[in-house]
Amino acid sequence: MLRTVLAVAASTLIVFVWGALSWSVLPWHQPLDFKDADAVAKVIKENAAEHGTYALPSWKHEEGRSQEMMMKEWEEGPFLWATVRPGKSDVLSMSGSMFQQLVVVILASITMVFLIQKSRHDAFLDRLSMAVLAGLLLSIMGALQSRIHLESTQTLAYFIDGILPWSLAGAAIAVILPKRTSA
Repeated sequence: MLRTVLAVAASTLIVFVWGALSWSVLPWHQPLDFKDADAVAKVIKENAAEHGTYALPSWKHEEGRSQEMMMKEWEEGPFLWATVRPGKSDVLSMSGSMFQQLVVVILASITMVFLIQKSRHDAFLDRLSMAVLAGLLLSIMGALQSRIHLESTQTLAYFIDGILPWSLAGAAIAVILPKRTSA
């Protein structure tokens, strides 16, 4: 049990530190700026009724708006898929966001340790491969799926953010978890 807790702690530390470095030190998650951020903010405040995910062009099938018209809007742009908080937030803070991220990473680490424990493999490379494959799955479903809308540097960053930290965490888990005893 102690080794399981240590494996979760080590993988949590590795993945959390990687995420912090990737998002705060490396330049690849730098968002672009609008030419006139004040004008964009004003339009958002005037047109977004509540906190949520918004799309442009609209996905609504309004009267007189055919599927062909919607596809033409999609192709011609602009395209936007964004989480919008139009007003002030009393719950957002850097420390609060980091705590929430830590909880997510702890849950993911518990899942990864459980997955590796259930694999019934004792060899280091077998255990490591489970984490690498899980990281690859995360990257495929996250980074490559979002490639539809992102440029290649951002896609590469998200791909690496999925596979690299979980490969490192998998190595730590593989070393820390005890070998099974034959019954």
